[in-house]
Amino acid sequence: PVQKITIIPRTSGALGYTLQVEQDNHYLMTKEDLGMLRSFTKELGTTDCESQKQHITLFNELLKEHIAQAQDDIVKKAKMYRIIPLSVGMVISLLVI
Repeated sequence: PVQKITIIPRTSGALGYTLQVEQDNHYLMTKEDLGMLRSFTKELGTTDCESQKQHITLFNELLKEHIAQAQDDIVKKAKMYRIIPLSVGMVISLLVI
């Protein structure tokens, strides 16, 4: 049977083509095959979502570690910047004396 007919208009006439399907098309899928394919893709999508959740959780943990390290660095540098003027002042006072 004919599945598709296409007509292309031209100035000197019309051209076109027809797409025909074999009577015994063994490439078509049965309902059982489609059900198996749907269940496979559903499982594949579920696994992909779970994998994405694991990656997001891992990224979140790494981000928390980096934030904690940055906060520790800020505390250490703040202490250092408080001590520097005191030590410079002591050195200057010792040089003056």
